[in-house]
Amino acid sequence: MIIPKNLAAAGGLDGFKNYLTSSFSVLVPTQSVAAGDFISFTASTPLNNANSISQVQIQYLGISNSYYIINGSILTTWSSGDYEIQSYYYFDGTNLNVFTVIVNQTAGAITIPDITINCRGFLFVAPF
Repeated sequence: MIIPKNLAAAGGLDGFKNYLTSSFSVLVPTQSVAAGDFISFTASTPLNNANSISQVQIQYLGISNSYYIINGSILTTWSSGDYEIQSYYYFDGTNLNVFTVIVNQTAGAITIPDITINCRGFLFVAPF
């Protein structure tokens, strides 16, 4: 008989198990952002991380087709350094929220293209 509390490590025990998942998004419409200014957007979905581990993937459709995994926060620079996008996620008890800030990095106004911030949240039941 295996007693898990007496083991330092074992490969035969269950690992993380898939739990709930959700896809959600927010649209950033084309707009002008003044020098040194920023705009922010939040995408939300009803997903609670009680008793689970989370992972969020994000895509900035309109400027990239790739998905990125958010570990704490993700910081990217676009359009030859004209603007910067930073996203992070948090739970507010009943919702998973992805907060995104787009910052103008130039000395003049710039136009941000249409960007759909696609998010996929995953929860995993923890084995502890």
